[in-house]
Amino acid sequence: LKPLINRIINKRFKSFIADGDLITEDTPDESLHKLRIKGKKFRYLLEFFRAFYNRTEVDLFLKHMKKLQDNLGDFNDLSVQIDMLEQTLSKLKARNKQTLLLAASLGSLITSLKSTHGQTRSKFKQTYDSFCVPENKELIKIMTSSDKERSAAERKK
Repeated sequence: LKPLINRIINKRFKSFIADGDLITEDTPDESLHKLRIKGKKFRYLLEFFRAFYNRTEVDLFLKHMKKLQDNLGDFNDLSVQIDMLEQTLSKLKARNKQTLLLAASLGSLITSLKSTHGQTRSKFKQTYDSFCVPENKELIKIMTSSDKERSAAERKK
């Protein structure tokens, strides 16, 4: 069973990295949301099968993964909040003082959220690059190597 799980984890990791490598400043927000979902599924897979792996290695990898997921989660939450507030603003009909105050307040809140959204988006590259360091890639490789491969690698050290 473990060789099959190792192949699945490696395949999902490579797919996640390949998708993450395609993200640029011009990439639509939806692509970051899709990467976030893919990352969640990958993390759940690792957590589900964690008993097959060295606890320290899995915990270390998941710690790095969580930092990236926190960034993607914050970005998605802000996207949803902005969208909801913009929809609310667009549905305002009445032209009385109370509605105008509400519209101004919503506009101010949207502006503030968009600023935070932009900052969170700009942090993605740094957070992603910190996740994609050779040490993390090597950690997955070591975790998912066969016992024979692992023993040979440890003898080389």
